[in-house]
Amino acid sequence: MKEIGMLFSGEMVRAILDGRKTQTRRIVKYPYQGWIESDNGKYPAVNAEQRWVDLIEFSPYRPGDRIYVRETWGVLNDKYHRCCYLVDSQYPQGRSRQQLVGNRWRPSIHMPKAAARIWLEVTDVRTERLQDISEKDAIAEGIDMESEFASLCIDLETAPYSNDLVRNSAAITVFKKLWESTCGSWDANPWVWAISFKRIEVK
Repeated sequence: MKEIGMLFSGEMVRAILDGRKTQTRRIVKYPYQGWIESDNGKYPAVNAEQRWVDLIEFSPYRPGDRIYVRETWGVLNDKYHRCCYLVDSQYPQGRSRQQLVGNRWRPSIHMPKAAARIWLEVTDVRTERLQDISEKDAIAEGIDMESEFASLCIDLETAPYSNDLVRNSAAITVFKKLWESTCGSWDANPWVWAISFKRIEVK
């Protein structure tokens, strides 16, 4: 088991806190050189010691690993110097920059492990093409379908289809929008690590 820091946007931090997000996808950066054919499809592989090995064997993420969520944060300018988090500033207990040391929020990439409040345990890892995501997995990525439909002035209670059908039919489209706003090109259709996780308490 290892501990890994992982960056999440404020929107996705809120999704984790709300219990909506149980998956994340990260672009495979390992230089795969060939392919392995299986009954389930074609997967990238690397030539390791004169044999082709499924790229999943080189995954930096393994079931049982722990991820600490790196988010935008700050230090309260009081005698306790406690950590606080930007995503909470949108809620009643939020803090303004004037209450922070240095009057500033600190970027997530600079968050040390000791400041992390959210811990996740990896439960599954697989490789897949980005565009192969299913509707169920798109929802598990933490997309907020109610907000998306509200922005389009669609009432889920009076839509001409069942709520579940309306949500699922649009889930991948909403995930595509999320991906392009944070990770890059959807059309590039990269191989990704599809990581499933559960939230845990770490003392």
